[in-house]
Amino acid sequence: MDTNSKNIIKVVEKAVDLLEMLSKSKTGYSVSELSSFMKLPKTTVFRLLTTLREKQYVEKVPDSENYQLGVKLLMLGTVILDRMDLRTIARPFIEELARATNEVVHLAILDDEEVVYLDKVESLDHPIRIYSQVGRRVPAHCTGLGKVFLSEFSDASIDDYISRRGLKKFTANTITDPKELKRRLAEIKEKKYCIDEAEHEENIRCVAAPIWGNDGKIAGAISISGPTIYVTKDRLPDIIANVTETAGKISRALGFRA
Repeated sequence: MDTNSKNIIKVVEKAVDLLEMLSKSKTGYSVSELSSFMKLPKTTVFRLLTTLREKQYVEKVPDSENYQLGVKLLMLGTVILDRMDLRTIARPFIEELARATNEVVHLAILDDEEVVYLDKVESLDHPIRIYSQVGRRVPAHCTGLGKVFLSEFSDASIDDYISRRGLKKFTANTITDPKELKRRLAEIKEKKYCIDEAEHEENIRCVAAPIWGNDGKIAGAISISGPTIYVTKDRLPDIIANVTETAGKISRALGFRA
């Protein structure tokens, strides 16, 4: 994009600055406040507001002298969000994560209370392959990715999930006690990541973290998975940091703001 100053239209720049200023307040600002913040004459601010209000990008706060962002901006934002594809947005980030850690990276969503692999980046250095493929469904209660999603469920929703789906045992480490599962989910919700110690597949360790959407809810999750001889306990601090940092980058790319 050409940002040469000669190509910038000053009045448009001021209008954008005004919209960005209004985005910082839930209750809006008055003409005087905007004039002070933006160091512009009140008459200039008023003309900008009047024009933006006519186009529905700004509206007057009821029973107040303040102005706030208008619903037209919500419409524009929705158009952008509609064209955002989680897999497309996440792909460069998970490729970078796979290169940085030399391990398999998964991107997943929750569908009908099952984890669905949306994308996968293989480790090129390890001869041992993990049995996973894009589109495959796996249980939620015994996987790192799944427990990340379940950590957002209420206690009542977890009880309902268990009553309908059960807690099938896949390995010696699979959690089959409802109280223990709830305890783990509360821990995951607090820490914002999950470690799966071979709960679904023998000798496979996984570190997963949530991806947050612009609505503040979990939109997906990513994980690093590998044989315990590669994903060792000594490496866990670095892997946790890598996974959570990458999940944060993807979340911000989706429009999430903490």
